[in-house]
Amino acid sequence: MKAARAAAADRGPAANVVHVRWTKTRSLQLPGIAEAKEFFRQETLEHAVEKLLAGRDPLLQPALRKLLGTAPLFSLTFDLAWEEAHRFCYLVTASNRNRDKGTAVLMLARNHQEYGVALRAECENARALYEADPKHVAPFLGAGFVYLPDRYKRAEMGRELPAWLAAWPADAAPMAVGNAVQLAAGGAGGVRLLTRRDTDKIRAGIVTLLFRVWRAQTGRSLNLSALRPQDFLVAREGDSGLRPVLLGTRARLMALPAEKFVRRVLAAVWDTPSGPFSLAPPDPALFLEAVTAACGEEGRALVAGALAPPAGGGAARQVRNTALPRDYVENLRQLMLK
Repeated sequence: MKAARAAAADRGPAANVVHVRWTKTRSLQLPGIAEAKEFFRQETLEHAVEKLLAGRDPLLQPALRKLLGTAPLFSLTFDLAWEEAHRFCYLVTASNRNRDKGTAVLMLARNHQEYGVALRAECENARALYEADPKHVAPFLGAGFVYLPDRYKRAEMGRELPAWLAAWPADAAPMAVGNAVQLAAGGAGGVRLLTRRDTDKIRAGIVTLLFRVWRAQTGRSLNLSALRPQDFLVAREGDSGLRPVLLGTRARLMALPAEKFVRRVLAAVWDTPSGPFSLAPPDPALFLEAVTAACGEEGRALVAGALAPPAGGGAARQVRNTALPRDYVENLRQLMLK
């Protein structure tokens, strides 16, 4: 009898109830990011999300079904893990009635105006980037908005906050630049420097991503001047070390001819107080391995063409990047001739 009553209850309205919890650990907040203006109360957001879950919900439940499967959701914990100038980043720990569990990240615009525009721009290419390189881009789960009603129930004053979700890799942490030769990872214990070996492995992963995107987008590249370290996560992949995972970036895709693209990748740096940090690995052989992993022989041909001496003779083209060894380009050319 108890089993029957339990089964009946599961088929009733209670089966659709999602248990929701909110926390604010800011456990992944990187230092140096100033607090930004608050445009709405936390309670307003909580009520809006719970209303969304109780209704048709075109945002959260469809996205989380991609992560957990089709069973009804049972519980959700929204943890404000970090925030930036244009967005809040909530880690969403989800479970369903089959006891499947998973974690996603919800990126939510700080307002429905200029920051909403910035978040939509960030989201625009997320699906295409994941399709180009699923190893180095977080899986895109869905996009939409959270509706915040006006406090005085004026319909014309309601706000639609753009939002999107991605799957959260296991053991991931936000990436930062520690100094001119080492990357760092943020977390609850603060920012820790990565070894030079792990740093170079991550550099190689970023180069692979950039070349895969350029090829998949038929000559369009991410705008490297707008690509930031904090656009990436550092994720562990078993015993093989670390890999970069692009979570979301406001860097737009832009058309770039092959020669300019290769040379911009080689010239790309992130500024640090101790000097520029090069995105290209300091070992030319590692750079070439990353390009080959992305595009095979086509990638090697791209690099060879971009660095070949100009028609009519002359010295090999150089790349302006003081973070790389002076003879980097020549050593790279010699490697390709072998």
